[in-house]
Amino acid sequence: MNLNFYNFLYSTDEIKSASDKSRFLTVYVDLRKHNSVFLHKDKLIEVINYVIAEKIPHLGFYIDIDIHPDFGYIIDICKDLPISLEFIFEFDSFNKNSHTACKAHFISINLILNEKTLFQLKSIFERRECFKNKPLAFTFNITSKVVSYLNDVLEFLSDKKYFVNLLIESEELKHLTDFEFDNYSVMFDEVTRSYRNDEVISIPVYVNYKELVSFYVSPAGYICPSEKFKIFIGDINKKSLDSILSNSEFFKDLREYKKLLKKPCRACEYRLHCFGSREIAYAVTGDFLASDPFCCLNLSNKKEIYKLPVNVGDLIPHGHPMHFVDTLNYIGDGECHFTYQVPMSSPYINDEGILDEAVYLEIAAQSVALYKGFKIDLPSEKLTKGLLIGCSDFNIYRSVKSGEKLFIKSFKNGYFAGFSIIDTKIFAGEDVVAEGSIKIWHQDDEYIDYTESKKNN
Repeated sequence: MNLNFYNFLYSTDEIKSASDKSRFLTVYVDLRKHNSVFLHKDKLIEVINYVIAEKIPHLGFYIDIDIHPDFGYIIDICKDLPISLEFIFEFDSFNKNSHTACKAHFISINLILNEKTLFQLKSIFERRECFKNKPLAFTFNITSKVVSYLNDVLEFLSDKKYFVNLLIESEELKHLTDFEFDNYSVMFDEVTRSYRNDEVISIPVYVNYKELVSFYVSPAGYICPSEKFKIFIGDINKKSLDSILSNSEFFKDLREYKKLLKKPCRACEYRLHCFGSREIAYAVTGDFLASDPFCCLNLSNKKEIYKLPVNVGDLIPHGHPMHFVDTLNYIGDGECHFTYQVPMSSPYINDEGILDEAVYLEIAAQSVALYKGFKIDLPSEKLTKGLLIGCSDFNIYRSVKSGEKLFIKSFKNGYFAGFSIIDTKIFAGEDVVAEGSIKIWHQDDEYIDYTESKKNN
């Protein structure tokens, strides 16, 4: 289970308003060491400049025992910014001894905060002059693999005043009194859901709007929705942060969740106020727009929630013999992976059993229809229309024979006024059969709210 103490600082209405305006409220930057590498200083500066330019009001840092070499520099920059800061610590705690202490409401801070976390906090307190009169929050992500301790731990940790006093009374953390506690509160996450071996433990209906208005920067410079929601959005080592976020299909789709959530959530009476956990939906199904499989209202409807890979079926409007897609394996940010088993006989296979090379372009084009069809989850006749306009740098390396299985990766590399550039690679085993770019025209992406029709189906 995950027990989060945090202060997100915003009401649900504020978050929904920011989402409607495509505005981020929080950026999380990972300052921990990963594979002996820290996030480069230049990229940190780029992120902080983006925070300033976009007037993002909250900046969170994941920190570790190995303090980022530029940590002091970061603090010096941030201390003068009109933003609130958050420091996030993650550690595994709450064993049998701490559980017993919780139950008796008698516990040492050392049972909760291990030496590593104490070291992290001390490094912040040494710079406490930087934080005078600045909204500040500490987030303690305390984890335990023993679900049976849940109730006693929740009872103890939900006593916010007791926990804060426990922190202040600790000799190691006495400098907490230098901070303005009135500027924030230590809050217990109201989401008390956890799962083990795909078994539901506790599932309230809830809203997790933080996913709509925040993003995470990894130590390697990768952009993801959050630390644990690892769907790749972009790499700031290759593109600017502004370009990555402005062109992200993921964030655009996520903010259209009222129209794009799949059944049964799409027809749920709570649809306008709850969109479940996109992180859990993605982890379990491979689709971040799928219904939350751990929602208590979906327990009797689990058969309606499909998981990748899925058979394409009528997700695209093409019929036999123009249907060149069999199974969808992966959906990402403007990206999809799928397979096609070349039939033994077809109008597009010659007497020598070789597939016509023109089919490669059509396969690339059908990836667009597949991506949109799966995302919107509408009957194919309801999809907006599109046309293959042309291709560029499309290279064919070898022939494909009947019976071979093709694996295709397609990625949207650009969009302007109804035209999309799609980069495609076609594999047969480990061989790259063909690769290149195609240009597609399609009607503007105006999402169709198909909720009422879905209810009646």
